[in-house]
Amino acid sequence: MTTWARDAACKGKSTDIFYDDIWPATGGFLGEKVAVARKVCEGCPVRRACLATALEDEKDEPLKRRFGLRAGLTPSQRHSLVLRGTVGCDCGRMYDPLLHAHRALSCDACGKVRRNEPLGDRGDAWAGRHSTLSKQVVKWLIENSEPGDVVPSPTKLAAIMEARPQDVQRIYRALTADGTLVKGREKYRRKARAGALAAWVPPHLAEG
Repeated sequence: MTTWARDAACKGKSTDIFYDDIWPATGGFLGEKVAVARKVCEGCPVRRACLATALEDEKDEPLKRRFGLRAGLTPSQRHSLVLRGTVGCDCGRMYDPLLHAHRALSCDACGKVRRNEPLGDRGDAWAGRHSTLSKQVVKWLIENSEPGDVVPSPTKLAAIMEARPQDVQRIYRALTADGTLVKGREKYRRKARAGALAAWVPPHLAEG
């Protein structure tokens, strides 16, 4: 047992409430069971250590290889944190969706204030609005950039298009996943030719 686990609120409790009760063998996702288990996690004094351990344990694992509610987060939420970069501030402070949702927080490290959007139990799921917005994003990229160009960050493009930053971020991740955009040092660069970009088909299923 790790040192922090000795102080965990779940110590001595059945692991079923974090695994089988939420995702029964018959399949499905029981949101009310997530709420029950999360109450244990929300008041846990070592939840942040638990979250860090979970992210380290799972590292590069795909969503289908992630299991259970850990640190109050579903597999989809933890996978989405990895896709998002797991930080909530430019200085590298870890983003915690249960603590940061709906609130503007001042970073303990640098003092910068920012508002983090909540992350749903099913993570950053691809929705109909993403398919609609993705057509506009692709059109903008074709008209305003050339292959090899650095393109605006999701936040900047969201401001230009008057869209939600998290929606544009979701589309950028999809474009990056199939190689249409390339990300490096917090900058995105266009890789695809105009024809290839115009033919890009948005995903209809979420990765996370």
